[in-house]
Amino acid sequence: YVQALRLEVLPPDRIQEDLALCAEDSILIGENTYYQPGVYLDTLSGTDGCWIIRETTIFLPEAPEITAQTFPAIEGPNGSISLESILAENYNFRWSTGALTSDISQLGPGNYQLTVTDETGCDFIYEFSVEEQNGFYVPNAFSPNGDGVNDDFRFYTDLSAFTVQNFQVYDRWGGQVFLSMAEFPRWDGRVRDKLAKAGVYTYFIQINLGLERELLLKGDVLLVR
Repeated sequence: YVQALRLEVLPPDRIQEDLALCAEDSILIGENTYYQPGVYLDTLSGTDGCWIIRETTIFLPEAPEITAQTFPAIEGPNGSISLESILAENYNFRWSTGALTSDISQLGPGNYQLTVTDETGCDFIYEFSVEEQNGFYVPNAFSPNGDGVNDDFRFYTDLSAFTVQNFQVYDRWGGQVFLSMAEFPRWDGRVRDKLAKAGVYTYFIQINLGLERELLLKGDVLLVR
């Protein structure tokens, strides 16, 4: 007795997939390695021993358009970099400082590198620079004698975007002889309308530079009579 068997050859299964090709990277599919974007067909062996035709579209992800506003370091490490682009939530950030936020602050002058990782896992690198800017000059002596030269104690600056939080002067015993929160404060060398004695005084000037940046100027000043 001979039993007839009917064999049917089925076409191989076909699968499709899109893969991102990161810069200077490659993609391995089966025994083939691809270095360029394009559409590729590969015949692979499935788990059941049947053949599978895999169609892979390899694409290059676009680099995010990122612009940033940088603020200089003034009299210390208070520079900052603030990204202006609105990025999707699935971007990750990594700065050369180790910070993982989009904006960084408390920076000294120099170059800073930002690595942005997109949803495909590809990295994009950006470079930013923080400049150093001389902000404030504070004299170390003044002579309030009415001759029109160095008659008051104050600071000098070319900056315009700042706010004086307080300007304090103390005598050698720690007594406060002057306090002001004016825009451009100056001490005329008087204490309660009386001439202050000649000698060394200590000053503290607290300044807000904006964007949560604060600056404290402190030192000694000689009052000459």
